[in-house]
Amino acid sequence: MGGSMIGNYVAGYISKNLRTDARVLGYYKSHDLNQMLDLPTDLVFEIFSHLHPIDLYNLIRTTKSLRGLLLNRHSRRVWKMSFKANVGIPDCPSDVSFPKWVSLLFGPDDCDTCGANYAMPDFAFRARFCESCMMRNYMSKGFCRSTLGEHPNYKLADIWKLLRYSRQWSGYRYSKAGCQIPQYLVTHVIAREKEIKLYLNKIDAGIPDALHEFEQYKESVAKEIEEDMQFVRFCETWCLSIHDAVIRTRGEITDQLADRCFSRLVKEGRDHRDIGLSALQVAVHSGHITRLRGLRYRLMMTNVDRWIRQAHQDRLIAERKKLVESRQAIVDNFYHEFVVQNFKPTHWKSVPDDQKIRDIKLFKKFINDEAPDAAQPPKEMALSEIRQFVEEAIGSRKKSLAFNLLCALKKFPAKGFPDTYSVIELATSVFACTACLSERNIYTKPDVEVRVGWEDVGRKDLCGTCLDWSPRRRNSDMRFSADGARAVVSLLNLLSLDPNATTATELDGLDPRFVCEVCPPRVIDGKKTRLVYKWRECVGHILADKFKSQENVIRRSPRPTLLTEECAKSVRLHEQWLNNSLDSTNCWACTHCAAHFSSNLTREGAKCHVQVTHGIRRPEVHVDYHSQLTTTRPPTIEDDQINVETKPKTEKPKAIEERKKIFENLYTYHCYVMAHIKPTQWMCLAGAEEILDLELFENFIQDQSADVMLHDEDEALAGIRRFVESSMKTCAP
Repeated sequence: MGGSMIGNYVAGYISKNLRTDARVLGYYKSHDLNQMLDLPTDLVFEIFSHLHPIDLYNLIRTTKSLRGLLLNRHSRRVWKMSFKANVGIPDCPSDVSFPKWVSLLFGPDDCDTCGANYAMPDFAFRARFCESCMMRNYMSKGFCRSTLGEHPNYKLADIWKLLRYSRQWSGYRYSKAGCQIPQYLVTHVIAREKEIKLYLNKIDAGIPDALHEFEQYKESVAKEIEEDMQFVRFCETWCLSIHDAVIRTRGEITDQLADRCFSRLVKEGRDHRDIGLSALQVAVHSGHITRLRGLRYRLMMTNVDRWIRQAHQDRLIAERKKLVESRQAIVDNFYHEFVVQNFKPTHWKSVPDDQKIRDIKLFKKFINDEAPDAAQPPKEMALSEIRQFVEEAIGSRKKSLAFNLLCALKKFPAKGFPDTYSVIELATSVFACTACLSERNIYTKPDVEVRVGWEDVGRKDLCGTCLDWSPRRRNSDMRFSADGARAVVSLLNLLSLDPNATTATELDGLDPRFVCEVCPPRVIDGKKTRLVYKWRECVGHILADKFKSQENVIRRSPRPTLLTEECAKSVRLHEQWLNNSLDSTNCWACTHCAAHFSSNLTREGAKCHVQVTHGIRRPEVHVDYHSQLTTTRPPTIEDDQINVETKPKTEKPKAIEERKKIFENLYTYHCYVMAHIKPTQWMCLAGAEEILDLELFENFIQDQSADVMLHDEDEALAGIRRFVESSMKTCAP
């Protein structure tokens, strides 16, 4: 067929057009050609001269008589008249006979070397080559090695002007651009070198006018090659136009067959939504279907029927999924409306997830209803069910946390808490991640994230430390920390507050700042500075030190010190500047609606939402939008660090320095250490400066009076003995 790319598509396309024209004119009839042989030869030649060249080629292949008649040298006029009558077909070049040229144009696509298929004519070499033979018989300039050697009258570049070249990159297809590198036939290169060698031998022999003849030879051959290459490009363009026409025709036929097949499938009862017209077109094209019957068509329909059934199942699943998602969105809208009306934005992290609300019996029945037009639950009933479920979920969570806390209070020194859920709101109700309290690596996770108060503990998000460092612990729950509670008691004592009555909200209102005097100061710009902690961060710092002690890391216990209000104001200004670094973080949400209940935006995105959706021209932080950043780690850790100078440089009294030297000598060189501690254990002893922190000696050292008396030496040695024994127990494996 004219739309087929099998075989010589040029001959197929021309034959198809000739048959179509014959049917239109009514000339498409079968006759006995043997009667034509009885006519005179001149009359037969006159009849044949009106035929198409492809018809003459087909006549050669019919009978021996016609073959002999058309291959006779007297039939040259017939061929010439036939080509002349059919304008557009490349005329026969002078170096090829008419029968050979017609065979090259319209013959089978068989390689002249190996007989393989898919070998269209290469007009530059007047032959057919498949891609394998092209690789063996073609060569480029870079791979040519001249056998003529060096000669004063000849250069290797001269031979390329005397050879026809091909830019064909495939044995079956023609391209507009073609191969960018000219390809030469090896046999042509060898033959041309032999001709050049004859002229060079004449020049070397001193024959008169040999050089002039050689130059004329090169000029004439180069001119002939240039003219021939123009003819080659014309032939390739002609074949390329037929190739494009075949592709267009094939596409039209494929579309027509696919449309007919689509209509037939719909009449058979298939849903048109399950039948992909483009997929049908691909199936028809890849299966080389030319008519809707036969073996090829039946094989294609077997595959088509299989993927139509699969498409039908996928469509039903997709429609069901879309219906379920739309019903889930209705339930989520009920829930979000309830949350916005009954909870502050800061409490959104404490309410149950959307998925848990969907599991309520009323909503689960509505979502999974098989009827496509199931009625949604009434709004009042839905809100009532949501309220009951949320209250039970929050109550269960509070009960679990309170039970965990009250069970640990037996070993906790600060007693007197009421046995109700309100115990969670106390500042001493410190909770931390179970994974953080059980397994820690002090070298990679320096602090513990603590949560205090229901607003903080009730959040359903994950522990920031475990989320960053240990993804396998993402399901860890919160557990009461007695050590954290003791740390809060020590901070409340610094603030002169009652541990049994102070809540986390009240402590947040005071917003104090602390520094650790034990941690080594950092020198920045020649000044000693220390890291500043909020009260929750300070508790996490103290808890982290407990783990360092468990890992046999010898260091002094943290000693938090309260900053003055004037110094704390300076720190808060630094923290306000650090909060601006969260502008590009997706942790901001609107406080007027639940649009960002599940997914947050950047600060600019939240402001834009408030301006566009709620019509507020100048949104305010914590009023119109807020940050839902859940981490409580101090901003002084890692990249964002706040460093303040906690103590001004003052000249220490000379008396204090002298008293310190007394106790350093007493601790370092006293005979007690020499007599009772093995030298191999001296590394376990604390530094000399730590013994100065004992209450026994602290008052004596810090006393400003010059005539203060030294403690009794026996009492001092007893204090040193207790301190050394405590250090040895801490150092024991």
